[in-house]
Amino acid sequence: MTQFGRKLYAFKSSRMTGNEDDPVLNFERLAENSENNVDTIFLTDNNLMIEVDRACEPEWPATDATLSELKLLEWVDFMRHCDRNNLQYSLTPFFAYAEMPAQLAQSRASRLYKFAEKFGLQWRDDELAPDLSDLGRIDVSFDSLDVNQQIIISLSFSVLLLMLIVKRDGTEFSPIGRFQRFLREYKRMIGTVSLREIAIARYVFSTPAECPGPLDSVRSAVERNFARKNDRHPRSTDEMLAVALNGAFDLLLFNAMNIAETKGVDGRKVDCWLFSMDGKLKAYNDLCFNASMGTGEAGLFTVITTHEDVSEYWEKTAVLLQKIGMEGTKRALSRMVERINGTENHEVILERLAALPNKARAVIEMARNGL
Repeated sequence: MTQFGRKLYAFKSSRMTGNEDDPVLNFERLAENSENNVDTIFLTDNNLMIEVDRACEPEWPATDATLSELKLLEWVDFMRHCDRNNLQYSLTPFFAYAEMPAQLAQSRASRLYKFAEKFGLQWRDDELAPDLSDLGRIDVSFDSLDVNQQIIISLSFSVLLLMLIVKRDGTEFSPIGRFQRFLREYKRMIGTVSLREIAIARYVFSTPAECPGPLDSVRSAVERNFARKNDRHPRSTDEMLAVALNGAFDLLLFNAMNIAETKGVDGRKVDCWLFSMDGKLKAYNDLCFNASMGTGEAGLFTVITTHEDVSEYWEKTAVLLQKIGMEGTKRALSRMVERINGTENHEVILERLAALPNKARAVIEMARNGL
């Protein structure tokens, strides 16, 4: 992780191993990427792009004082240095804009280059698609997404929504009881293992009593990012759907980075970094991140901070989580062997993917009817 000023962070979703130090973004890394024919890609979240758009307003002068006030100065200085020294990078704000209402997304995207011109950045014209008509969301709901978008986001959305249902309806359960009920419903309704989301549920179902000292701040950060709306727990179905969808879009950024680093972009290897002003998301990624373990597949494995020595809750949930993780690892390794041997059944994979939106709709129905 690299911090730019008081509020902006750059971090990766995946590392080589679980023991690797948190990667740092610096000029030396960009130069090394260039020497090795690796493209450096900066993904941005919507919080950052909102501030970028604010800086384009006429009332904000084209000065470093403006950038400092909006907490953008260190980031812009970094990119200015890259431009002056021919250190190549690509800015990718697409996912940030895709999460916004269409009118706002298109308006903000249309004047992104005004920001570059105003503050002395040398962005290439081919970094943004000129056609912005389909950018953003008209109806901010799961059903408003097209089929491909639903398939991509269904798993994260379903798991986070199920977590919110158990949080809402399982008030009589103990924290460990909520986690156990969540896992039972997860296995019954969803099935596909996704440890990043399950790890989120561990924090959301815990309480301050299970989280002494600094751990309670971590618990609170994860909960505020993935289980609250306007700083309170969602109660209505519509509120829960909105919170789950927002959280799923956050996780989509990690998945997109992993896919790009595994498959490359336009036939080239890439080094992806997420630039975010969301300290809660950064805190979560410090605790739960992906690792390739030398397989060349970013995101294949998930490394989780267990906290198992902190309290009985964390010890018991760590055992459950490790069991699920082992099952997922066996499946992943089995798929790798099939891929190497050329026996991978693509039709079965496509059928499983096509089934994900209907599983999400089943969880939506549970949100309406209760556990």
